[in-house]
Amino acid sequence: MHALPRPKDPAAPWPAPDAAFVHLGRSTRPHLLGLAVMALFTAAAVLAAVWPERFLVGGGEQAGQRVMAVVLAVLLSLGLALVLAAMAVAARPHGVAVDASGVWYLDFGTADLVPWARVRGVGVGWRPLRRVPKGSAGAALAQEARHAALRGRGAHGLEVFLDDPREAAGSARLRRLMELSARARAPRPELPVPPLRFAMGRGDAEELGRRIAAGMPGLWIGVYPRPGA
Repeated sequence: MHALPRPKDPAAPWPAPDAAFVHLGRSTRPHLLGLAVMALFTAAAVLAAVWPERFLVGGGEQAGQRVMAVVLAVLLSLGLALVLAAMAVAARPHGVAVDASGVWYLDFGTADLVPWARVRGVGVGWRPLRRVPKGSAGAALAQEARHAALRGRGAHGLEVFLDDPREAAGSARLRRLMELSARARAPRPELPVPPLRFAMGRGDAEELGRRIAAGMPGLWIGVYPRPGA
């Protein structure tokens, strides 16, 4: 759980101070190790492009070496810039909160509420990890290690099933969220689809689920593999 951000307008509707809040940008942020590796390769490509005589094999005298180094440096730099920009957007204080009123979606200091009275069921869905053929023993071993570490579970998310999903059309933000799960299938036949789905880390999803199960046991449908995922 994370600290509840402050509203843009103190007089506007906002979750209760004791609401459980998950900052979606922090909960699903890219792995920093991957970002560090990308930054390292980008720095190496830039150095090779700027000082080929020092950082390229043979001093960059072979035909096309310098051109390839420049092209690679430009492509990696653009990719790194896009990743950093995406991380900056994701880092804004936005997320999902749950209190006695219902489920709230917070973004840019404003909030949209889905009251409990409009909710048919809520649970935590996860995507089963799939095993795919690998070309080497090392890659296959890494896949099995990841599968074992995550216990076969991939991406997690809080799924809110409304009595009438068309009600989300009253909020442009909720409508856009629902469009992202337009092809989702319900874990139970009586639940209307599509749900509102909030992707988050496994720990945050399970903790939020425990709080909902304790506070609204009649609406809690549990933790389940997403059908058809």
